Amino acid sequence: MEKEKFLPLETLGGIYQIAKEKEFYSAFSQYIHSKENDYLWAYFNDKKYRISDNLISYRIANHWEKESILDVKQSDGGWRKYSLMDVIWLIIIKELRHFGLGLEEIRKVKKTLTASYEQCEYGELEFYTALAYINKTPVSILVFSDFRAEVATVYEVIGSSDTYGILNHIKIDLNQILQNIFPEKNFKPIYQNFIEISDEQKMIWEKIKEKEVEEITVSVKNGVPVSMIYTVSEPTNSNVGQLKNKNAFQSITHTQHKGKTIAVKRTVSKKFKSDEE
Repeated sequence: MEKEKFLPLETLGGIYQIAKEKEFYSAFSQYIHSKENDYLWAYFNDKKYRISDNLISYRIANHWEKESILDVKQSDGGWRKYSLMDVIWLIIIKELRHFGLGLEEIRKVKKTLTASYEQCEYGELEFYTALAYINKTPVSILVFSDFRAEVATVYEVIGSSDTYGILNHIKIDLNQILQNIFPEKNFKPIYQNFIEISDEQKMIWEKIKEKEVEEITVSVKNGVPVSMIYTVSEPTNSNVGQLKNKNAFQSITHTQHKGKTIAVKRTVSKKFKSDEE
């Protein structure tokens, strides 16, 4: 990734610890302003779920509501109904409790992590949830020692780490939270290649992985592979005629001891086609 693509800009909670790609700002703005996303806002924010006591008891829900870390009011029938984002935030609270955070610290986390933007009640957390839900983008929630929290893709985290460094933090996997909520669906994150691999590099890598290959020499021009020479160990009873047909440019050596063949090796030359040809 190009380092200049990452910008440490202001957020509602202050300066980002995880710098954002330039494309983030336009994508986030489009998400919260485009009417085409009405169905997504409804899906993530409609309060239609009731949850089991196994996730949170009635008593604890009341307590967390009084402590202002859970904003889910009881309906007229006495039942609480949660949106999908409410459930995600609830699971995050439980994870933070497992890490030993108290309610006062979690209030600080909530202030930065769930800051709303216009009609987007959960702000960036909802936007990144949409990325993880729809695109299976790998997304993490990071909580720092001052209890400020941020949500980011793995690519933003790596880009920030390479460019600025990142302070120690607690990391919670948002994709895994979605998987736990919807076990019948597949939310395994899809990781994109960070660097485009050329056909020549793939070929070299494949040769490296072949157990019969003992040695590889690669010639490079201007950072680009132009040729490679590799040595392959063959069975000692190999048919020489068949070995000759394996490659056009190769040499075959037999090593004997007391009249017995103890090693057969092929040294193969491979030239890669350059853009100049």
